[in-house]
Amino acid sequence: MVSGIYTANFFRKAIHPIKVDFNVNEVVLGDGVFPIRTKSGLNKALSGKKGKNKVDLELEEHVFIENEDTIYFDHHGKEIKFPFKINSKSIENYPKKILDINQTNVKKPEITNESAINTLTKKLMKPIEEDVRDLKDEFTLNKVSEIYIPIYEARLIGPKKKVALLRIDAVRKKTL
Repeated sequence: MVSGIYTANFFRKAIHPIKVDFNVNEVVLGDGVFPIRTKSGLNKALSGKKGKNKVDLELEEHVFIENEDTIYFDHHGKEIKFPFKINSKSIENYPKKILDINQTNVKKPEITNESAINTLTKKLMKPIEEDVRDLKDEFTLNKVSEIYIPIYEARLIGPKKKVALLRIDAVRKKTL
């Protein structure tokens, strides 16, 4: 399980249309002069002379982004939905002791912490527009945990040397 948060703030250029009365020719805002948007022939026919005019204001927006997420991976490093409920019945009181005793039977995950963190970082850092200025972004890793799930496995070998596996998830009490 990997969880983290990505924050960013930056300025980007944007165009915001506003509606003005039919008799407005241009809008003056600060040092900028913004003419009305030209209407197509069809628009003129539909709205008539008394229709609303639109003005495109070219502005700069100050944008704040905060993305937080938690990703779970299976033994092979594939992203999964976490199917378990965490409560006092499903959590071992002394997990290190149990893992140390059964060290030969415990399978370590195939995914490394670094690749799990990179996957989370890519997911949280959505692409930012090209025309930005003063980008300040930060990724904060909240937690990396290895969650072990007890799975009992039985191998059955038939008379013709055919092997069958039976796996039981001890937490969910289901046959896998």
